[in-house]
Amino acid sequence: MTHGRNDEHLLVLVPIAAAGLSLAEVWVHYFALTGDIGMIEVDAYLHGLMDLPDADRWLLAYAVDELVRFPSHDNASSPFGQDT
Repeated sequence: MTHGRNDEHLLVLVPIAAAGLSLAEVWVHYFALTGDIGMIEVDAYLHGLMDLPDADRWLLAYAVDELVRFPSHDNASSPFGQDT
């Protein structure tokens, strides 16, 4: 299956939805990786309303890939919160 530039955003949006990630989670991780596009613009891109520069599309896809492959351990129990 080939994807044109017009539906390229779906290659990022589908894994976000499948992993149950929020826009805020995705944007913060993208921004932490040196992304400099605002959250509103990222949201617009993900919904096919605008395009992003090549470097930002790549970085956003990379950020989503990291979030999907290496989910945070926020829900893991911490030994500091357990009675000993």
